[in-house]
Amino acid sequence: MTRIILLLFCLHTLHAGAQLLITDLQVEAQSDNVLRYEIDLQTNVPARTYAAFEQNGQIRHSSISATGVDHQLTVYGLLAETDYELTVHAFDPSGQTTQQTVEFTTGSLPAGLVQPAATLGTSVDSLDFVSMDVLFGNNQQVQIFDRNGRTVWYQ
Repeated sequence: MTRIILLLFCLHTLHAGAQLLITDLQVEAQSDNVLRYEIDLQTNVPARTYAAFEQNGQIRHSSISATGVDHQLTVYGLLAETDYELTVHAFDPSGQTTQQTVEFTTGSLPAGLVQPAATLGTSVDSLDFVSMDVLFGNNQQVQIFDRNGRTVWYQ
């Protein structure tokens, strides 16, 4: 019995002493929307993760993942044909933190999306959004624009 307790203590100590690492980081556009990206990654010890990126001078975040070693995050509201630097942050229960940065460029919007005739403002750093339902025959679309008339969501 003493040997089992000692073995468990040693295994716990080894696990607790491991440096937190992010591995296998992949960032890909969702198949149906180039403005939403899936982020897949792993951590070597159970941790929580989130992604952060700058847009129009403001830092935006994904939601925080559940504690685990396999993580999937989603970022949305990106702009088409735009370069991004996305930083994934990880933190574990012992207080360790780490981060990894990846750069990517969003794709072009699909043909057929409407562009607004007017905008609400010209503020470059505004994150206010306007929703617009577009109905054309059997084809129904929902688009969301930022204050400057740029599409940040479509479906």
